[in-house]
Amino acid sequence: MHPGSPYTVLVEQWRSLMDALERADEVVVAGYALPDEDAYGRFLIQEAIAGRRGRPIQRLYFYELADKQSNTAKKLSDVFRPLAPPIWLGPVRPHA
Repeated sequence: MHPGSPYTVLVEQWRSLMDALERADEVVVAGYALPDEDAYGRFLIQEAIAGRRGRPIQRLYFYELADKQSNTAKKLSDVFRPLAPPIWLGPVRPHA
C-alpha cells in the first residue's frame, strides 16, 4: 500500500468514521443516504455501532431532500439504532 493511494485514503476515512461512531453521543448525517448498493458501508457502520457495547447513540440528525426524508429516516434507524427516531434538519442544499 502506498501512502497516497486512493485505497489508503478511503481506508483511513472509514477508520476515522468508525472510531468517531464508537465514541459519539450525537451524530449528524449530511449528504449520505445509505444507498442500497452500499452494503459494505452499512456493514462498517453497524460494526462501529456494535463496538459501542450496548450504548445507543443518543440523537441522530440528518439532512435529506423532503421527498426522501421518511425513507432515509428508516434506513438510518435500521443501521444506527439510535435511542429515538432520527431528526430531520431539513433538505440538503447546494453550497452557493
